[in-house]
Amino acid sequence: MSFLVDTEISDLVSPGAEQPLAARVDTADITNAQSAIQAASLDLTIGEIFLPGTQGTERGAAQSPLSDYCLKTGETAVIKTKEILNVPQYLVGIGFPPAHLSRKGILTTNPGHIDPGYQGALHLTLINMSREPFPLQRGNKILTVLFSRLEKCPATPYD
Repeated sequence: MSFLVDTEISDLVSPGAEQPLAARVDTADITNAQSAIQAASLDLTIGEIFLPGTQGTERGAAQSPLSDYCLKTGETAVIKTKEILNVPQYLVGIGFPPAHLSRKGILTTNPGHIDPGYQGALHLTLINMSREPFPLQRGNKILTVLFSRLEKCPATPYD
């Protein structure tokens, strides 16, 4: 298995791409260390923050997502990425939490496997396992995705 590299990812997310791999990605300067496009991955960011158990129109509920939140020790939040994926049938993705989250004691669940044909934002759950509150803010890096080209297209892609 080989992973796509920065120039391939850049070509696939550029506004001029026939079928962009992802929307809402800053494609400015891929040589910049803060670029969403890294050597062999695409960094996704926080779009909306939801708090499990929050109901109705309370802040953090499905109808009223947050743009920032301080995640307390032991608390859980569900994150929807800002970026919208449009994975072609010839690619597959694997999502990982960035190392800075693990170092801060933030446990990330369910980023995992992204099927060929998947379209939409990704959702992941964060649990603060540290002794310190952890700030969440729209636009902060939350997930790193590696993409790999398949040898052939699946008979039944996600879409």
